Amino acid sequence: MRKLLTLALLLSPYTASANADAPSISAWVPTGNGQISASYFGYYSSEVNDFNTGNGSVYMYNLIALNYKINPRFTASLRPTFTYDTEGVRYGYEMPAKTELADSHIALIDKNPFSLPYDIKTKGIYKLFAPTAPDQIEAETYGGVGLDFEASRDLPQAFAVSYYTRGWVLAQKNSTYTSNEGKTPKLKATQNGQIEHWLRLTKYFGDRLNISQGVGIKDEFYNATDEEHQRHEAFQLLETNLNYSVNDNIDLSFGVAQSNPSFKSFEIYNNDNTSYVIMTSVRM
Repeated sequence: MRKLLTLALLLSPYTASANADAPSISAWVPTGNGQISASYFGYYSSEVNDFNTGNGSVYMYNLIALNYKINPRFTASLRPTFTYDTEGVRYGYEMPAKTELADSHIALIDKNPFSLPYDIKTKGIYKLFAPTAPDQIEAETYGGVGLDFEASRDLPQAFAVSYYTRGWVLAQKNSTYTSNEGKTPKLKATQNGQIEHWLRLTKYFGDRLNISQGVGIKDEFYNATDEEHQRHEAFQLLETNLNYSVNDNIDLSFGVAQSNPSFKSFEIYNNDNTSYVIMTSVRM
């Protein structure tokens, strides 16, 4: 089967708009023949409304993976992560540069969790989270678990289709925490769970270039209700990516993504809910 590029553009909003949090990394797995390897995943985004000011802040999510190949099926991965926001307009406010730890975790990568008919390939990632992100620390998070799963199949005429789901849950002591985003601190509800479902269609133009279109839904769950969040919120997701494999070890992706609250009428890539995105994956 043709190699399927699976860098996903899944955004998690800080508020009911499309302010981007950390992306998920789909069924991204390290490659190579060595038992020990290292990988890097970078995600860079700017909200369209902030970008249009001419001084929009760029959000950068960085994941460094240290991988140990247990056997041909399983790989263990230690994944420290951190974010960096450049100085500029962020979520509509003029903000300074900021660096924070993010959703660091340990992952067990399963390259074939299920054997399915019709040449369907499957991938799974089982995660154990450490409470390293600032909002998790404020909520006195004990830890968390997560699961990513993808099933994909090649189609005629150089097309491929995939289904992707991602979910996680956190154990926390506090139901609210103080957020310093924006001009004044705000009391915010702690997010203790999330689940996403995606369908993605990919069209290949040779072995290096492809275009992918994804649609999805996301549910977020909170411990409390505040002025910005209900206990349960749902979003309609949309993404369009141009993906290019520089070589067997480096992938680049350019695109736009939308996270639209489900209570709003659906508008394709409305500026209020859309981000410009660049991603890169480097395997060593």
